[in-house]
Amino acid sequence: MENPKPYRLHPFLVLLGIFGVLVLLVAANMHHIWSAEGSQWQNLGARADLFAGIAGPLLSLLGFGGVLFTLYLQQKGLEEAQAESRKLQAAQIRQSFEATFFRMLTLHNDIVSRMDLRDKESGDEKATGRDCFRLFVEKLRKELRASIVYPPENLSKSINEAYAEFWRRNRHDLGHYFRFLFNLIRFVDGAHLPLLDGEKGDPKQKYMKILRAQLSDGELVMLFYNMLSSPGYRFRHYSKKYELLDNLQSGLLLHGTHVGLRAGMGPLDDFPALGLPPQTEVNEEQPA
Repeated sequence: MENPKPYRLHPFLVLLGIFGVLVLLVAANMHHIWSAEGSQWQNLGARADLFAGIAGPLLSLLGFGGVLFTLYLQQKGLEEAQAESRKLQAAQIRQSFEATFFRMLTLHNDIVSRMDLRDKESGDEKATGRDCFRLFVEKLRKELRASIVYPPENLSKSINEAYAEFWRRNRHDLGHYFRFLFNLIRFVDGAHLPLLDGEKGDPKQKYMKILRAQLSDGELVMLFYNMLSSPGYRFRHYSKKYELLDNLQSGLLLHGTHVGLRAGMGPLDDFPALGLPPQTEVNEEQPA
C-alpha cells in the first residue's frame, strides 16, 4: 500500500489569505473614517500611521508572494515539460525496439519458410517450411527409439546422447534456425524498455508471447529436446523466464516418461544432471 502524499498548501491560497487580511484591515479603517465625528478625527492620524505600518509590510509580503507564485508556475511548467519529454523518449525507444523486433521476427519466419528437405538419393522434395519440423520430429523419434531402452538408467543423459547423433545428421538444416531464434530471444531480454502510460508489468513478456505464438507444435517439440541437449542448454534460462514452452502440450512429447523432464527447463543448476558443466550466466551465442 502506497504512503499518502503529504499535504502541500498551494501558493495561490497563501496569497489569497494575505490579500484577505489586507481587505479586512482596509475595511476596518474605512469604517472608522466614515463614522468619525468631532474629536474622533484627532485619532485618525494615529490610526492611519498604525494602518500604514501594518499594511506596508503586508503589501511587500504580497509582492514577494507574487514572485514566488510566478516561480512556482514556472517550476510546474518545467516539470510537466520534462514529463512529456520522458513520455516522448519512452515512445521513441519502444518504437525503435519494435521496428527491430518485428524485422527480426520476419527474418525468423523467412528462415522457416526457406527450409527445404529433399531425398538424398533422388533429390525429390520431401517438405518445405514448417512442414519440415514434422519430419524432424519423426527423425528424432526414430533416433530415440533406436538409442534408448526404457527404463534407462539416466533418462536425461540418454536423450542428450541420442539428440547428439540426431544433431550430427541434421545440424546443417537446423543450426541456422536455432542460432537465430536464440539471438532473437536474447535481443528482447537485453532490451531496455521503459513503461508507457497505463502499462504494467514487464513489457518484454508481451513480445515474448508474440514470439511464442509464431512457433508451431513441431518447433516447440524440437525446442524442448534441443534444451535437453548440449547444443541447446542455453535456451533453458530464457525458457523459465519467458515460459517459452507454455504452449507445448504433454501429448506432443515423444515418450510419456519425458513429461517429467519439462520441470528442468528453468534452473541453470540442472545442467550437471545432463553431464554438462555448471553454468552461472548465459553465454553470448547459441553453440552451433
